[in-house]
Amino acid sequence: MGHKKGLEAMARHAVLLILAALIAAGCATHARSAASDAPSASVAPSTLAGHWQGDVNETASVLVIRTWALDLTIAEDGSWRGTIGKAKASGTVRTRGDRVVLDGVAVTPDGTQPVYFDLKGDDQRRWGETVTSFGRASVTLTRTG
Repeated sequence: MGHKKGLEAMARHAVLLILAALIAAGCATHARSAASDAPSASVAPSTLAGHWQGDVNETASVLVIRTWALDLTIAEDGSWRGTIGKAKASGTVRTRGDRVVLDGVAVTPDGTQPVYFDLKGDDQRRWGETVTSFGRASVTLTRTG
């Protein structure tokens, strides 16, 4: 039993590290992309309302190391809630031209972590990539309903 508890603690710790790395790298990427991306069209948060599913893929070089499922619902008022892996998450949706920023928090048994995803795409599919200390992580979301 002690081995199982140790593995569970390691898994929770890994989720927290990945979320923290995504947030830190996303904020740095956000600052760089704000200066270099010229928005081509504007997106209203209400047009994104609905159920979205996808994943966060942690990669090192070209190999996928770990995948975390995303399951989010975006409301017409610009709020969102759902899960990232097993963590419950919620926040707000902001738009910057044709980009969508999901900003909020994820709650795990070990505490609360900030969430920041800056995504490209359209009203059916969104994606983004972040450079992190372990390599990179890609985020994809597809509207399911």
